[in-house]
Parts: sequence; C-alpha cells; structure tokens
Amino acid sequence: MTKDAQHQIRHRIFIGGTGRCGTGELLWWLGQHPDIHAIPAETRFIVDPDGLAKLSRILTIEYTPDTSYTGLKRFDELMRFVLGYADDGDFKETKLYSVFGREHFLETLRQLMVFMTHFEYTYDSGSDLVDGYCFPSTNQKRRVVIPRYFEDPTALTAAMARFVDRLFSKPALESGKIGWCEKTPFNILEAPFLWTLFPDATLIHITRDPRGVLESMQRQRWAPDDPNHVMVVLNNIYARWAHVKEAMSPPSPEQYIEVKLEDLAADPQLLNRIVRQMGLPEYDSPVACDPHRIYAWQRPKFHETANLCTRSLAPYFPLMGYEI
Repeated sequence: MTKDAQHQIRHRIFIGGTGRCGTGELLWWLGQHPDIHAIPAETRFIVDPDGLAKLSRILTIEYTPDTSYTGLKRFDELMRFVLGYADDGDFKETKLYSVFGREHFLETLRQLMVFMTHFEYTYDSGSDLVDGYCFPSTNQKRRVVIPRYFEDPTALTAAMARFVDRLFSKPALESGKIGWCEKTPFNILEAPFLWTLFPDATLIHITRDPRGVLESMQRQRWAPDDPNHVMVVLNNIYARWAHVKEAMSPPSPEQYIEVKLEDLAADPQLLNRIVRQMGLPEYDSPVACDPHRIYAWQRPKFHETANLCTRSLAPYFPLMGYEI
C-alpha cells in the first residue's frame, strides 16, 4: 500500500468496553456503513500486555537494555505466533495473517522492527520456526539484537502509528471504504495512547448494565465459573477505567463517544446520530437486538446473583451511567 493510498483514510474508529457489553455488535453495525471497514478480528496488539502501548514505554521512559530486548522479543512473538499464525482452536478469528494478508503483515511488521532496533531485521525462510526468526538462538550468536532508546518518543509514536495504519488501511481501501473501525474491549484502558497514535481517532465506549455483563461473562469459557470471581474481575476493570476516564483528555469532545447497549437496542436511530457526530453520512441503520438476551440478567434464576452484583459493584453503576 502506498503512502498516498494510506492518506485516503478519513476516519479511524476504535471500539472498547468491558467485554460482553456489545462491542462485537457495534463493530458489525458500523461495518455496514458505506464508508467504514470493520476489521474482522480483535487485533489486540495495541493494548495487549506485550503490545504497542507497553512497548512504547519500555523503549522510552522505562528503557533498560534487558527490559527493552525482552519487550521487543515478546512483541515479535505476540505478532507472529500468538496473533499472526498459531492455531489455538477457538480463537482462529484473531489470526492476523488471514485478516491482513501474510506478506503484507510480515513486511509491515519488519519495517517497524527495523526502526526500533540497531540491526537488520530479517525473516529466514529456512528456519525451523514458521516464517523464520529474528532473535538469536544459541547457534546464531553472530546476530545481535540491540533495542533503540528513544529519548524523544515522537519518532517512535509516528512509526507505530504508520504500522497500525498500514495494516488497517489496506483491507479498508481494498473494500472501497475511506475509514476503518477496530474493536478490542480494553481499548478503553489505553485511551490516551490511542489518541497519541491517532489524534484524529474516535473512541466509542459501549457500556452495558454491570448485571448484564456479569450474566453474560460467567457463561464464557474464558471467564471464571464462580460469579463472585467474575465480580472481582469486573471490579478491577471498573476501578481502572475510573482512573483512566478521570485523567484522559480527548483531542476534542466529539472524539469520545459513550453509548449504552440498551439505548441502541431501544432506539436504532441512535447509531445514525453517532455516525453524524463522526462526520459520516447517515445510512440504513442495521441495529437489531434481542431484548431477551440483553436483559437475561432479569430472569428469576439470576435474581440472587443480580442482587449480589448490585451490592458488590454499587460504586461503579453511576460511572457506567446506570442506576441501581
């Protein structure tokens, strides 16, 4: 993708939330807009523990040679083997080779790694590892990886933004659209970093009644079975979000949008009001929600757990815009 083609992108949208709050539905709805391409995966590599947000800190204010070396290696492994290639069964949709194209994905990653290191970053197709290696093993001591220290983070931030935009813009432009939209629930917890990368981006935080989040989350394979344990998880997310929200400063008020899943379900035209706020034309809003699913927490069999959730998470209901 050429630099000029990348500059055809006019809208960059991130979606976030607690998880189990409607992020996937909102992504699909926005992806039906004639100008917006929905990235069909939780790309995760911006906000994950070994992702760009963490890497930006350990190459700048948290730099040490060992910490930065380990961070670069773990980022490379995250991209190529956790998110890029490896087949771990239930999460095939996160495999980024298929989303962005293997060749484009690897070349875009290589360019970023070259910029962040003092060595020639290459992939050796003869390696035992899929798509090669970049960090030395015991029989490759001649290959030295030296992380760069960025005293001024400006250049690093620009390189990371180019990396994200080159990946996300390619499928958007190929589908004839001038904007992309990506959803990873914990985007909300790295909101300041997202705006550092893209000062023109819009962050949409979709919220849901905490009791609904709890009811849905405890049914997921990856979540704890015990609702008390799920409440601990949610308590930590809400507490962290409270600090992030208090400190964050969107480039403009219009670039942070908070919307309730319940409101979208009740008023499908609310989605058009959101796209107008982002400077997009209205379209045939595709919103359709099953109220029985959204309000499953109101079923009698969940009554006791819902009451426990209300008491346990009471401080965070107002934060998320809900009354007890």
